Amino acid sequence: TQLYKDEQEKMHQANLVVNRMAAAKSAMDHKRRALDNMTTLLINEFYNSNTAPAESVVSRGNKSQARFTQAQKDKEKGRELVP
Repeated sequence: TQLYKDEQEKMHQANLVVNRMAAAKSAMDHKRRALDNMTTLLINEFYNSNTAPAESVVSRGNKSQARFTQAQKDKEKGRELVP
C-alpha cells in the first residue's frame, strides 16, 4: 500500500540522517584526537626547549640588557663596536 511505502521512505530518510550524523561525529572525534595529540606534542616541545631554570632565564636577560647598555655607552663615546 502507499501508506506502507511512505513509512518505509520516512524510515529510510531517517536512517540516512542518522548515518550522516554518526559519520560527522566520528570525523569530529578524529579531528579532536588529532588536535589533542598535536597540543600534547607542542606542550612537550615547549617544556623540552625551556628546561633551563627560571633564574638562568632572568640572568640571561640581565646579561643581554647589560651588553645593550654598554653598547649604548660605547656608541655615545664614539666607539661603535660591530657585534
